[in-house]
Amino acid sequence: MNRKIIILTICLLGTVLSIILSWIYFKFSYFEPDTVSYLFQAKIFERGKLCYPAPPEYGFSSSPHINILNGKWYSKYPFGNAFMLMFGEFFNAPWIIPAIATGLALLFLYLIVLKSYNKTIALIAIILGLISPATLGMGCNWFSESVSRFYLAIYVLCLIMTLKNINPVNNTYKSYYRSPKRFPQSIISALRKRKNWLLPIASGFSLGYAFNTRPMPAIAFGVAGAIMAIYWITKLNIKQMINLKTLRKMSVYIPSREFSINGVFLNRMLIFLLPFAFMMVLCMAWNYYFTGSPLKFTHNVAQPYDKIGFGKRMESYEPNLDNAFVFTPKWAIERIWRHTIPCISFNTLGWGYYRPNILRSFHTYTDSVVVGLIAKSPTDNNWVILKLWGHSDGTGVIQFQTRNDQSSPGLTGSAQGFSCSYGKAELSMRIVKHGDQYFGYFKTDTDKDWIEVGPTNMSLKPPYEVGIFAGVNPNSGNLDIKYGFFKVNSDSNGTLVSDEFKGQLKEVWKWYLEPKKWEITGSGLNVKADTNRNIFADDQANRLYQVTSANDFDIETHFSANWQSHERFLTIRVIPLAFPIILMLIPLFHSSRNRFDFFFFSFLIFNLALYFFFYFEGSTWGVTPVNARYYTECTLLGIIPIVARGMFIVYGWIRKIPTKIPIVIISILLLILTINTVYTYVYIAKPYQNWSDVYQKLPRIVKQQDLHNAVIFIPYTRDAPLSDYPFKSLNEADIVYFKLGPNKSWGLNNSDWHKVYEQYFKGRQAYIYESGKLNPLIRY
Repeated sequence: MNRKIIILTICLLGTVLSIILSWIYFKFSYFEPDTVSYLFQAKIFERGKLCYPAPPEYGFSSSPHINILNGKWYSKYPFGNAFMLMFGEFFNAPWIIPAIATGLALLFLYLIVLKSYNKTIALIAIILGLISPATLGMGCNWFSESVSRFYLAIYVLCLIMTLKNINPVNNTYKSYYRSPKRFPQSIISALRKRKNWLLPIASGFSLGYAFNTRPMPAIAFGVAGAIMAIYWITKLNIKQMINLKTLRKMSVYIPSREFSINGVFLNRMLIFLLPFAFMMVLCMAWNYYFTGSPLKFTHNVAQPYDKIGFGKRMESYEPNLDNAFVFTPKWAIERIWRHTIPCISFNTLGWGYYRPNILRSFHTYTDSVVVGLIAKSPTDNNWVILKLWGHSDGTGVIQFQTRNDQSSPGLTGSAQGFSCSYGKAELSMRIVKHGDQYFGYFKTDTDKDWIEVGPTNMSLKPPYEVGIFAGVNPNSGNLDIKYGFFKVNSDSNGTLVSDEFKGQLKEVWKWYLEPKKWEITGSGLNVKADTNRNIFADDQANRLYQVTSANDFDIETHFSANWQSHERFLTIRVIPLAFPIILMLIPLFHSSRNRFDFFFFSFLIFNLALYFFFYFEGSTWGVTPVNARYYTECTLLGIIPIVARGMFIVYGWIRKIPTKIPIVIISILLLILTINTVYTYVYIAKPYQNWSDVYQKLPRIVKQQDLHNAVIFIPYTRDAPLSDYPFKSLNEADIVYFKLGPNKSWGLNNSDWHKVYEQYFKGRQAYIYESGKLNPLIRY
């Protein structure tokens, strides 16, 4: 088959498969706060605006990554991705833009590798690019990486072509001593005839646009390109000086200044800088319009601690630094080898197996589990909980919370004085209520005294559902709990009953979301918690409770929790994670290594260096291409080219072996790894399809129920689907979503839906979305 047809078919497949995966994973929609923010700004652009006037309350905003500041309402991210999505929004198909950008990026990848190596390596690279989860797994969603990758591919290709087109000048001078009949021309004159100004213009513009899409990778690629250009011109100068000496030995005398190519190089770089400078001015104008300063970025103007650098870091409009994450250089170094590199390798070709704690321990643990004590008011649909939150690395923390709040006075997301490891914990817990004041206490078997947490004040209306709970937050994993007893130390109403969990449950107990597996044995109440069960924003845990209206009570329980999991053939499954890394390193140490090997490798190195200073790293908590998205561009344009060359070198080694056995073994291995890649796409489907109920489930429910002229209240969350408002006036908007508080961190101070309804939504149908269900409040 014609090579051109093969290449174009692969590029078309890249677009088509991205579209198919967009439907399978996301139903052609947004699925988390970033993607909502991009679509929000794209819709604004589509209407010919830069922003909308600020809404009267934060509750109207659909994402924490949408700024409401200085009377303006807009996405906090640079404009590049949203502007591209705008063209898809014209046809109500924003999903088509990242898919097309992905297909074109594959074409540019082929051309980049072709210009750098040869046709065979270029073909290997584009095939690897097509199957890479980092390629299709990002091309199917609305994150900015696909657009950034597209423009950086243009930048790299045009930069290489610009540099390589300086080389033919040498051929003119080589002909001087091959054919003495020819008379030398001016180098400047020879270059002008080539009309290569379009290449540096395209390269400079593309790098500038990439900066206005994703600044960090653009800086990394820009620095790598600058070093490559300096190295290139330095090497050419050395070569030219050698040629000059050769010509002079042959009595051909040419002035050095006329022979120099530095002027040509500087001319090309000046042409490159003109469109790049224009895009930088555009960036500063964007910043100035929204922040009042050309150098202050919209990304963190409303969230001052969501920024680069070490220290306390968190996302919040009103950050409570007592609960902030302390970002340190030690952790920045550790996470590179423990999380970032394995996750990048996994998403490069889908080979092997990755989970966030894979290099911490070969013991496997459920990603997130909860177990503890609760006092809930069904009337207020709020609660006070003291819980153990177990993590995927086998550690855990004690938390004292109310619904969706751990930052109010007395509450905490990580109580001092507790630690556990290896996915096991044995604890005693107490909740003490005195009127509206709640105290938490906990201790391990090694603690002599109770450790106090709180107190916190919470006005809850009786009756109260008091008891124990447990849950596995993700859609897979294990949590086995053994409750030794439930003890009532005091109860002002005398209605609560102690239970040592022997024989059978006492009649006062009731189940909410009864677990599928539980039993009473000689050691107490044994519960195997169900999956997709949690309790923070919503009450979705397996919960065993009694009812009381007591103004004061003191309840206690003792339990052991085990969230260890068991994975088969773990070592064998993990080994292929090393294959892309090994293949990437082979060209760097092979005798045929060249400048392009180091050029492509530098994309990864400079990206790692820049993100070293940023506190957020998705690979520490997830496995999908989104979790490795900071390295999407360098994966396709940097890692895959040198992995392809590594494969080419290995194939050359194998061909030298006289027997065919190694070829058969490698063929079988590649078949197994291909199956592994297909499985990886299935593996990442679960987290993709279950990322957020609010974004992925609620809009479908509204559509299925054919709701109109309605407001949907969403309590205790910073997220909401996109409303028709502000794209239509509040009176004309058909569906409006409104977030209820209290949540000071995100400016949600209004928790009474009645007041909100009377103020903004009179005459509409009203619903509230809780625990995955849409419940009617007011119907007409």
